[in-house]
Amino acid sequence: MAGWFVLAAAAGFALPDLFWLLLALTAGVMLVVLAFHNTVGFCAAWLLVAGATLEMALGDAIGGSAYQTIIAMVKAAEIGLAGVCMLRYGARADPFNPAYAYIAIAVLGVATGLHPGLSPQDSLRSLIGSAAPLLFGFSLLSRPWCEAILRICRLIPVLTVIAGCALFAAGLRPLFVDSGGWRLAALGHPAFLGGFCLTAIYAGLATWLRTGAWREFALIGVNALVLLATGARAPMMYAAVVTLGTILFADSPAVRTRHRRLLLLGLASLLPIFLLAAG
Repeated sequence: MAGWFVLAAAAGFALPDLFWLLLALTAGVMLVVLAFHNTVGFCAAWLLVAGATLEMALGDAIGGSAYQTIIAMVKAAEIGLAGVCMLRYGARADPFNPAYAYIAIAVLGVATGLHPGLSPQDSLRSLIGSAAPLLFGFSLLSRPWCEAILRICRLIPVLTVIAGCALFAAGLRPLFVDSGGWRLAALGHPAFLGGFCLTAIYAGLATWLRTGAWREFALIGVNALVLLATGARAPMMYAAVVTLGTILFADSPAVRTRHRRLLLLGLASLLPIFLLAAG
């Protein structure tokens, strides 16, 4: 890093017009080196930023023109971190990776014709952005990496709501939006927050099956309450079906039968609330 900085500084004196470009390249190289040595922390921080949908809160604060720029930066960081994971942990073939489905979608789109309101550039950007999170599947990820990502997934809704409450208290952003009724938005949009709540519940169920810890199911309950507040009905249905199916049918030596029965009673008591929210 020091050698690169000296080289860039010397080149900047020789070619002053390229100074800022060299400075940006220097910062980029340093970030790559830091990400390589702190891959878990960088990936966890990126996931928290992406899950909080900061482009919406920042876009409202500094202007809508920055919205697409922030999204592009988040996606670029995602692709870069996926490459760093492949370099550090090793690459692997993943023949069943869902990213291939987006390639098929792109081929079908070109063959049948794109939507009239969608340019080829917009279509390509959307394709890359949708497939980018799946690139991590082509890396031999370490156990600490997976543990950190699961932990952040479970905490994203709670942290997003806390940050949204802080902005609401400061008078910078409303906590709820009127969209067919008052729905919790926090830092972003109710639908996006509902989607991340669903992911958090899935991550919590996976961790609960492995550990059998009650605190994991308590966090699942908190994320379920946030999901109810968003009014996202499809994620509510998915969460209810998957949670119920997991309790009834997923085998785990860490979970006792008595605990499953208690959880089923708890879910049954919440059923009227769920039906009212879904309606």
